[in-house]
Amino acid sequence: MLALRNAGYTPLAAPVFSEYSLFKNGLPEGCVPSNHGFCPQVADLDRDGLEDLITPAWPGQVLWFRQQSPGEFAEGKALVDSKGQSVRTEWMFGATSCDWNADGWPDIVVCSSNRGSGRSLFLLLSSGQADGPRFPEPQKLNVGEGTEIINAALVPVATDWNADGLFDFVIGSEAGEVVWFRNVGRSGQPAFEAPEILIAQPDANHTRGGNAQISIVDWNGDGKPDILLGDTAGQFQKVLSQREQQIAEQSKARSQNAASRWAQVFRLFQSLRKRPQSEKNSAAMDAARRELVQLKRIQEIEHRTQSTRVGGQQTHGRVWVFLQQAK
Repeated sequence: MLALRNAGYTPLAAPVFSEYSLFKNGLPEGCVPSNHGFCPQVADLDRDGLEDLITPAWPGQVLWFRQQSPGEFAEGKALVDSKGQSVRTEWMFGATSCDWNADGWPDIVVCSSNRGSGRSLFLLLSSGQADGPRFPEPQKLNVGEGTEIINAALVPVATDWNADGLFDFVIGSEAGEVVWFRNVGRSGQPAFEAPEILIAQPDANHTRGGNAQISIVDWNGDGKPDILLGDTAGQFQKVLSQREQQIAEQSKARSQNAASRWAQVFRLFQSLRKRPQSEKNSAAMDAARRELVQLKRIQEIEHRTQSTRVGGQQTHGRVWVFLQQAK
């Protein structure tokens, strides 16, 4: 069988992209959760023909952004078990989708810390419900168990790297290394070889950094999968644009108004609790509760908006393309 090797890396230069648009998921300004960055992977979890997005989120959840129509996504919600409770691991770093048991429903594999003793891969098997998939307790996998790369892994990507019809795992690490776990099992019963290095750790003299966040794509259209790698490379002085300053100021004002209104409604709610019980009083208390929840949500949204528009010394990264070639 033809062996596959990496051809080396270059700064991302081509193809040329048009103006970006913010990810729309029911929240203003494209707000998304932050946990080692937003690490989206595509997965049609409800099998409606539209690719959804999944991403890890603090504290140890997987968020599902369901695509409602082309380019329009619902607000992210945590994946749940059969009882409607959030499926969690201790601390999650990356998530990817594959059909582990070949039942036709996308399952999820995550990289997570293991009670403070390094990191492991965990499997979430889908129950296959179109109205909202359910996942039982995460199962620990033995893929790469005891290897250094797993202990430092961030983002696993399930992909058929060698085009043999079986999904493999390509995984990036904090040190900037990327390895390939080849699937040598069969459909519905995966098994994996020891990891093979696709991209070595950057040396101290190179500009490429660590925290390898990866995506697999045929970048140059030659029929072979390539690797896009985002890194953390250094520091820069962030200077807010006039538009960013305007957004931050407007967001701060909305947050302050929501906080002020929340205090007023809370005082009203407290006074209603002291009044004699009646149908009218109960209805007023319910309305106050709903408004308190909504106002708190507005404050959380505005806090996220402001946190992404802060000037000063900040960490930056780059995106690299690794073009694959036959050995």
